[in-house]
Amino acid sequence: MSRRVAAARDRLTSAYAGRTVLLVTHVTPIKTLVRLALGAPPESLFRMELAAASVSAVAYYADGNASVRLLNDTSHLR
Repeated sequence: MSRRVAAARDRLTSAYAGRTVLLVTHVTPIKTLVRLALGAPPESLFRMELAAASVSAVAYYADGNASVRLLNDTSHLR
């Protein structure tokens, strides 16, 4: 699953470089994108909690680096 998520990330960052993309998916792919952005080990997936309908944001840069900007935000649900 991690390879599929990384491949999708690579396709999206290539096709939409410099643009904002909204990706709607299930919890595990979101956690995987965050894990990969942080360079964290696979077991870190079990240390993240994501609420239903939460918003997370990862910024990807031309040099290949990434930055987790937001994780599990539910303020829009209040």
